[in-house]
Amino acid sequence: MAIPGKNTIFAPDEDILSTADHCVTVLALCGTALSPFRNIFRNEFSYTLKNQKQETPHTGRFPLNHTTIMEQNHEPIADFDMTLIADFFGRLPRQGPGSDEITRLALRHIGPLPSGAQIADIGCGTGRQTFTLALNTEARITAIDILPEFVDKLNRCARQERLESRLTAIEASMEALPFVPGTFDLIWSEGAISHIGFERGMREWNRFLKPGRHIAVSEFTWLTQERPAEIEKYATDNGIEPATVMENLLIMEQAGYEPLAHFVQPTSCWADEYYGPMNSAFEQFLTCHGHSDSAKLFVQRIREEIDLYDRYSDYYGYVFYIGRKR
Repeated sequence: MAIPGKNTIFAPDEDILSTADHCVTVLALCGTALSPFRNIFRNEFSYTLKNQKQETPHTGRFPLNHTTIMEQNHEPIADFDMTLIADFFGRLPRQGPGSDEITRLALRHIGPLPSGAQIADIGCGTGRQTFTLALNTEARITAIDILPEFVDKLNRCARQERLESRLTAIEASMEALPFVPGTFDLIWSEGAISHIGFERGMREWNRFLKPGRHIAVSEFTWLTQERPAEIEKYATDNGIEPATVMENLLIMEQAGYEPLAHFVQPTSCWADEYYGPMNSAFEQFLTCHGHSDSAKLFVQRIREEIDLYDRYSDYYGYVFYIGRKR
């Protein structure tokens, strides 16, 4: 099978976007898990807000020119103070590429859930996709994130929308999920499984699913067999080890799933839904942090990421993978 392009949809008999689907204003406050280049929690689940980093001397100029990333070793976004990370991404409608339409599309591939179904949304962020799941199912949803700021915000939104009876967010590590095996009918994770690795997440989360039930995750994926050296280096420097679509489908099979569907998220999920809102958030964030060197350097790193996607989006993207536990 050929390697898919960035706008290819491997989803039989489905319309990718449904403009008539319901949406509520509360979703403007909520978001998904962190971007694939923000490998914040790999080997860092014990990190607390007490860990303060020294500010890095920096000129404050951004963005860097196109050759700088190849010529210098930069501090990865994951190494910044966690208070900066939580504050900036908490200002965004979602914490990673995606859209309400894409969440609904993935959900349609799973079909109707059984009465009394239980969903786990792992790496939920502030919950953009969590609320989309709640609006399109009758399931009981448990959302999990390691950042208390995100968990608190999601629970406030749930109370405001009177969904708290079947939507609860808890603070927990995806490395040590506090659930009994065989609890869930659906495990969901948008843009978060890379924090522990696609293979490990698929393997370890399997035990929390009931037999014959489903998993749906979006993951940063190489869309071509070969990539420019600059984007390869950026991924390596940020602790990301992407695979191709075919490699990830094989991982799913080896972890005990039957792959049912997969599709590449369109570029609008990045440019419009994720990167777009950052432009207004940058100045607010810098002002809040007194234009400190660390805040300016943090913004510069994000701008570098946006620049890379503008130039290299043909080579990588988010792919949604949907499978059924054997």
